[in-house]
Amino acid sequence: METVAKKENKIKESDHSVFIDRKKLVTITAVVEVVSAQDSCVVLKTEVGGMQISGINLRVEKLSLEEKILKIEGDIYAIKYTTGNIKKGFFSKLFK
Repeated sequence: METVAKKENKIKESDHSVFIDRKKLVTITAVVEVVSAQDSCVVLKTEVGGMQISGINLRVEKLSLEEKILKIEGDIYAIKYTTGNIKKGFFSKLFK
């Protein structure tokens, strides 16, 4: 049986948000998949479409696909929603 705290922490499928803290930390909800993560660019899929985060010294602070949350630290310069198909990264193809 699921506890009340666990129910409150889960994100509804239709919920999507982006929180930016001083251009150093971004928290994204409704994350479905991280396609690629490099120190200058993170590409991911959310329930509302693709997204690209650009910057310097980017690193994944937290990734929970169960909770659908991604936190990225670094010097964040741009966040862009993308349309169309996002190409799968090397590891996604390798581990099919």
